[in-house]
Amino acid sequence: MEKSLNEKIIRISGSGCINNQTKIELGEDREVLVRGSVVKVEEKDNQDGTKDIVYIIRILSLELVK
Repeated sequence: MEKSLNEKIIRISGSGCINNQTKIELGEDREVLVRGSVVKVEEKDNQDGTKDIVYIIRILSLELVK
């Protein structure tokens, strides 16, 4: 039996450097632009007749937008 798709999820792994002059405060919401490469695709069974597709993206570069 084919399971129906519940969610498509992006998981980001890795890290990137930001400008030394940029201040970031704890609890502050920031917009981040990430460029990355999909390194893995996983299918997760939710045990309820549905599945999730998880895309794992490795960071190549990032930029703080706001």
